[in-house]
Amino acid sequence: MGLALVDSYAVKVQRHQDEPAAEIELRATSGHGSAIRSISIFLRFLETFSMPSPGFDETERTVCVSLPYRDFDRMYHVLQTEAPVWAKWDATEEHPYFALSTATEPPGEGFMDEDSGE
Repeated sequence: MGLALVDSYAVKVQRHQDEPAAEIELRATSGHGSAIRSISIFLRFLETFSMPSPGFDETERTVCVSLPYRDFDRMYHVLQTEAPVWAKWDATEEHPYFALSTATEPPGEGFMDEDSGE
């Protein structure tokens, strides 16, 4: 299981053969105390992704996650609009999991409503 604070990201949108594809590269900080390290997390989004859960390739400083293309917009939106953002994953075969999440914030934080008069 892993947890890392996202420091920055880069996005690549492309066509892979005959299907849309995208990749988000996250630069993140993982660990605590004297064990803090920088890691790279590559999120690869493919339209023909057919596994029911994320696919992982994990080393000490790199995590590669394969995800369905339909997840790209939501994950990109979180990176664009939220701070701080945490990456959480579990690469075990029993419960493979990947998520982007935020810290707790009060209700009403978010996009300004044009009708609010502010």
